[in-house]
Amino acid sequence: MRNLTGVKVGRLTVVKPTEERRNKSVVWEAVCDCGTTTKVSARNLTSSRPTQSCGCYHIDNIKSRCVTHGMRDSSEYAVWRSMKARCLNPNHKSYKHYGAKGISVCSDWANDFAKFIADMGVRPSSKHTLERLKYSEGYNKINCVWATHKTQARNRRSNTVWEHEGEKLCVSEWAERLDILPETLLTRVYKLGWDIQKTLSTPVRKNKRDGTGTTETNP
Repeated sequence: MRNLTGVKVGRLTVVKPTEERRNKSVVWEAVCDCGTTTKVSARNLTSSRPTQSCGCYHIDNIKSRCVTHGMRDSSEYAVWRSMKARCLNPNHKSYKHYGAKGISVCSDWANDFAKFIADMGVRPSSKHTLERLKYSEGYNKINCVWATHKTQARNRRSNTVWEHEGEKLCVSEWAERLDILPETLLTRVYKLGWDIQKTLSTPVRKNKRDGTGTTETNP
């Protein structure tokens, strides 16, 4: 094992090896110039394009791009401002549906547009909006995605709670429990007009042609 102790790579100073391995490569502890301690594999420290920071270098680059390329006029910046206003400004018209109900914005995003872009990336298209995967939780990297209105509508329905035999679960949880696609359950209720009892108690009709059970021709 090559001794990397004390080696300087970009903003990182290698401190010591750890017991961890990533793809058979030794993981080293390193300190970034910004003061953050991080772990990087030997492979990523010695490659032709090595890891050079704890992540702050990437964020600093984005900050520079935000200024250089005028992202303050971008749709992403408008989405970011709107998100903060809904959750943090009591005078905003939608605050009662967000901030007043405990929906928050993580501190990284609330204080830094560049960090928001670093985590979320640019908006894929004008049809995409910022969506929370769990509607009871706030805005953060883990809970947010760019999604189309169609996807949002489907996810909202998948998060609708249905009660069956004294138990309450959201549609996606019922689907997992019953091993039935969420789309099948939603089709039964919203397109075929089935009640919840029939929807959750009727097994999927197997595909008679190949017996795989992957297709339900009649929900």
